[in-house]
Amino acid sequence: MDGLSIATACFAFIEIADKTFTVISDFVRDCKDARNDLAALNQELLSLKRTLNLLKDLVTDGNESDLTNNTKRDIRDIIQNSLGIASTLENELRGQQGRLLAVHWATRGKRKVATYQVILETNRRALSLAVETITLATAKNIKQDTTEILDDTTHIRGGITSIISRIQTLEAIVTSQETGDPHTFMLTRYLNELSSVAGSVCDPLSRSTSPAPSENSSASAVSHDSDVGEGLQPGNTPSGLPTDKDVPPVSESEASDESSTDLANDPIVLPNSFPASVTEACSLENLAFQLRQSHFLSKHLQIEQETYPTGLSSDGNKLLWLQPGKKHDVVYDTESKRINNVISMGTVDRFRQSIHKTEMRVLNTDASLILFKTSKSCWKVYDRVTGKTIKQDFFNSLATWTQQIVPVSKDCGLLLLGHYRKGYTLNRIRRSSRGGKGLVWNYKVLPSSGDSIFHHVTLSVDSQNVTGLLGDAQQLAACTWDIPSEWFADEHIVVFPYIGSPVTVDLHQEDLKNHERTLGLTSTRGRVVVIKGGVDRRTSYHAGFRNTYLSATTFNIDSGAEISSYSFSVSRIHGDDNKDSFFKDAKISADGKLLRTRIARTPGIGKRSTPEFKRQVWIGVETVILRVEGLEVVHRFKEVWNANFTEPVTLSIFAPNFDVLARLAWKRRGEDKKQRVWLEVYDLKENLEEDEAVSKVESVA
Repeated sequence: MDGLSIATACFAFIEIADKTFTVISDFVRDCKDARNDLAALNQELLSLKRTLNLLKDLVTDGNESDLTNNTKRDIRDIIQNSLGIASTLENELRGQQGRLLAVHWATRGKRKVATYQVILETNRRALSLAVETITLATAKNIKQDTTEILDDTTHIRGGITSIISRIQTLEAIVTSQETGDPHTFMLTRYLNELSSVAGSVCDPLSRSTSPAPSENSSASAVSHDSDVGEGLQPGNTPSGLPTDKDVPPVSESEASDESSTDLANDPIVLPNSFPASVTEACSLENLAFQLRQSHFLSKHLQIEQETYPTGLSSDGNKLLWLQPGKKHDVVYDTESKRINNVISMGTVDRFRQSIHKTEMRVLNTDASLILFKTSKSCWKVYDRVTGKTIKQDFFNSLATWTQQIVPVSKDCGLLLLGHYRKGYTLNRIRRSSRGGKGLVWNYKVLPSSGDSIFHHVTLSVDSQNVTGLLGDAQQLAACTWDIPSEWFADEHIVVFPYIGSPVTVDLHQEDLKNHERTLGLTSTRGRVVVIKGGVDRRTSYHAGFRNTYLSATTFNIDSGAEISSYSFSVSRIHGDDNKDSFFKDAKISADGKLLRTRIARTPGIGKRSTPEFKRQVWIGVETVILRVEGLEVVHRFKEVWNANFTEPVTLSIFAPNFDVLARLAWKRRGEDKKQRVWLEVYDLKENLEEDEAVSKVESVA
C-alpha cells in the first residue's frame, strides 16, 4: 500500500465535497428549517476536506513512510467511507423537493443528516490524528538531520503525547458504539495501529519539550474571554456552527521573502533625540488634504527609539502607539484625547506578544478589532469593545505574515495571510450577529497558492479577487482567484462558497527594461496594474532611496494585453530632469487606488564633484501621493529629516486607504516651554467633497 491510493481517494472526496456544498446551499434556500442542521454538516464536510487536502500533500511528498501498511489501508478505507456518505447525502438532498419538502425534512431528513454528521466527525477526527502524526514524524526527521531548525521542533514530544491522549479518547468513543459494525471494527484497529506509530515517533527524542500546540485551527473559530485561557466558551458559539477543536491546521503557504504589500506603515528607525529647532515641521501645502484638527499630545506619548505610532484607523480617530519592552501598547483617541491599552491579556500572552510587537495591526475601521501575534504561526484578534479574544493557530506553517489587511466595517475585516512555503489564506474576522458579543474567524486556503513562488499578492475589494504575480521582469504572469461576494459582505454568513482554482494569464509587456524591479500591483474592474521602479545602476548616496522613476502598466486580466503605461519622474514634480533624485519603494493603499513614495533631492548635476559636496546639502525629502492609474499627483508635502538625512524627524502615519493622514513632530509648548509631540490630522479633500455631496442628496430626498 503506497501513498498514491490515499492521494487518489483524497482527490475523489474533495471533488464530491465541492458538489455537495452546492447541493446543500440550494436545499437550504428551499427549506429554511434545515439551515442550522445543514450549516453544521457543511462545516464538518469543509473541515474534512481541509484535512484531506493536508493529507494529500503529505502523502504526495512521501512523508507517510512512518505509517504501517495496515494503517495506510485503513486511512484509505476511512476516506472511502466518507466519500460514500457525501455521495449519499448529495443524492438524497437532490431527491427531496416539492410542497412537502419541510415535512420530509422534519420526519426523515433531519435524523439522517444528524447521523451523517456524527460519522463524518468521527472520520475527520481519525484522519486528523494521522495528519498530525505524519507531520510530527516528519519534523522529527528534520530535527535529527538539521540543527538549524532544532528550536522549531521542540514541541514534538508534547505534540505526540497530546495525539496519543486524543487517540485513546476517540478509541473509547468508537468502542462504545455498535460492536457488530464493520466500520467501527476498522476504526478501532486503525486507532490501535496509529497509537503504536505515534509512540515510535516519540521514543527517540530525549530533549525537553514545550507543551503541545493548540488543536483549535478550524475554518470557523469562535471567540473566548481573554482571561480564561485558550478554551472556547459555549456561549460564544454562533448558532449552527460547531466548535471544531480537532481539525488539523490548514495547508497554508507563503510565497517568497520579497517585500509584501503590507498596509501598516513600515517600522521607522528613529533617533534617540530630536532637534529643538523644529517648530513647524507639520505644515502641509493646502492642496489635496484639509486640516481636521491639531493639538499637543499627552506627555505620556513619546517618539523615541522604541516608542512611536505604528498605525492609524480608517476613520482617523485612533492612533496605535508602540511602547518599549513588555509594556502594554496603547491606542490614542484623537477626538476624546484619551489613552487606553490596545489589548488586555495575561502574563504569558503578553510575553509572547512582546516578541512580535511590530506585527500588531488594526483590523477594522475604528480600531476596535486588533490583530496580534503570539508565535510564528499563532494569530489572535482582540475585541476592545467586549474584551473577547479569538485565535487561529496555523501550527503547520513555519512562519506566517500579514500580506494585506482590508477593513470592511467597524465589525468586520479581511486579512490575507502568507504562510512560508504553504501559500496564502483568505481570512474574515467579524463580530457575531448575536448582539455583537462574540467573534467568528473564517478562513480558506487559496487553491494552488503554495505551488509557485509569488512575488506580490493583493486582495481587491473592487474586483472581488486575489491576484498574484509570477515570473520575472522579462515575463510576468498574473494568477487570479475569484472570491465569492459573501466574503466582502458586512453581515453574518453561515456557509462560505468554495474558492475555485486560479486562472493564470501571461502579461504581454511591450516595453521591457532590464533595470526595473516590480514593487507591487493592484486589481480593479477586470484590469491589473503592475507598479515598477527603475533602478539606477550607479551607487546610491542613500540606502533608502534606490528607484529613479516609477511606472504603472495596466493589463487586461482576461487576455493579458497591455492597455496603457505611464511613468513618473522627478520632472513631473520639480520641473527639471534631476537624475540624482532617488525614490523609496512605493506603498499601495488598501483599496488599490493610491500610491505613496518619498523623493530625495540632491544638488544638480556637476555639483557632486566639488570638494564641498556632502549629504547635508541635500535639498530635502518629499512624500508624494499618486493615483495608481495614470500616476497623477494627488498631493505632495515636505518631510523634515535630521542633518545627514538618515532618519526622519517628522512622522507621517496614513490610514489604510491613504485618505486620512496623521503628522507628528516635536514642538515647544508655549505654557511651559517644554517640547511635546504635536499632532495634526488631515482628510483627503476628495473624500470630504464626496461626503458633502451625499449629505446634500440625502437632505433633498
